[in-house]
Amino acid sequence: MNRILLFILLLACAQSSIHSQAILDQYVKEAIEQNLSVDAKQAIERKQQYALQHAGKLAGPEVNFLTTYTAAYKGRNIELPLGDLLNPVYSALNDITGTQNFPPVANQEFNFLPNNFYDARFRITQPILQPEIKYNKLIKEEEVTMAGLQTDETIRDLTQQVKTAYIQWMRAGEAISIMDQGLTLLNENKRITESLIKNGQAIPSALMRIQSDIEHLSALREKSVSNRINAAANFNFLLNRPAGTEILADTFEGVPAIPEQYDLSHREELQQIQTGKKIQELALQLEEKQHAPTLGVQLDLGSQAFAADWGGYALGGLQLEIPIWDNKKSQLKQKEWKAQLDATQANYEWTKNAFAMQIEGEIENLRSDIALYNSFTNLLASNQRFYDETVRRYKEGLSNYIELLDARTEVTSTQLEQNLAKYQSWLRHVNIERMAAITSIN
Repeated sequence: MNRILLFILLLACAQSSIHSQAILDQYVKEAIEQNLSVDAKQAIERKQQYALQHAGKLAGPEVNFLTTYTAAYKGRNIELPLGDLLNPVYSALNDITGTQNFPPVANQEFNFLPNNFYDARFRITQPILQPEIKYNKLIKEEEVTMAGLQTDETIRDLTQQVKTAYIQWMRAGEAISIMDQGLTLLNENKRITESLIKNGQAIPSALMRIQSDIEHLSALREKSVSNRINAAANFNFLLNRPAGTEILADTFEGVPAIPEQYDLSHREELQQIQTGKKIQELALQLEEKQHAPTLGVQLDLGSQAFAADWGGYALGGLQLEIPIWDNKKSQLKQKEWKAQLDATQANYEWTKNAFAMQIEGEIENLRSDIALYNSFTNLLASNQRFYDETVRRYKEGLSNYIELLDARTEVTSTQLEQNLAKYQSWLRHVNIERMAAITSIN
């Protein structure tokens, strides 16, 4: 029974995963559609799409309405002695002409602060030459790509989590089935032993041993039932469903095939590093344009006058800026970006090599798991035959109850061992599936 306990515990604790099947594929699709973590990533992806559209609009014209109104009281004045200058001249002209055609004028005084004055205008601006607008849009395009890769990575992780939770549920169910078979055999042995005791062909201690094994295996079965309930709750959580939602069982026969080829370039982690490198390259190119001239045009159409008067005008202009010297700040920034690019490339190579090592090790583990699973096939058949023969001999009084229990233990243990090896191989397969990014992301 110690062997049974060991394998049950291993079966309950080992993490595993499964190959895509019809029912499971539908569950994965449902999880992608309903999972909140995927929704969050897709919202970020939409956000980056809007940011890209905004960056594209920066190259277009803008129209703004601006207005100012000024009310003033007192302040500095300027005096214009128009009367003192013109009145003597006007008086002489009147004397010469004998008319009053040139009336006298008064001296004038003006306030420096405009009172009851407005300026209302439409301002049209259009950038003509601004490198940062172009590179900002290119960077936003790469950020959209980055957000999409992060969404795909989340979907891959979710797919693995869903399959893991599902196999935990399936694994617990099959463990319960195996233990039910063991309990059926034990109860049958108990019935036979009770009959032999009545006929004086067995001792009561044999019945006590069987009863003890029944109680122990029943306790292990209850543990598997709890594991199955927990696995179902986790699975339904990933699908954003109530914990008690019914789960349909899929079929998993045999072991998966060993993948012969894989392409690590499909991994979103590596693609994100490459996309980050492209963003850094664009930032470097933008920094190299820091000494390039910028040019923009501006046109004001409006009116400025006192009170309700109209004083329409049009005012246009060009703004040209040519950087001359920035104390070598741009050169240092370019060196900073180049160093960052070197670090990113080194990180890409290291990560790629690490992924390759991990997947090669997992493929080797899968190969050994498959070999272990196959080794149990003949062993299980022989153990079953030996148990059947032992039962027959036990009924005839030619074998004792210890031999019968040991034979039954071997059958149950072998079933559990093969079941563990089976799902361990599927675990390796899904790990490889995730490591190589084999599953297509739609």
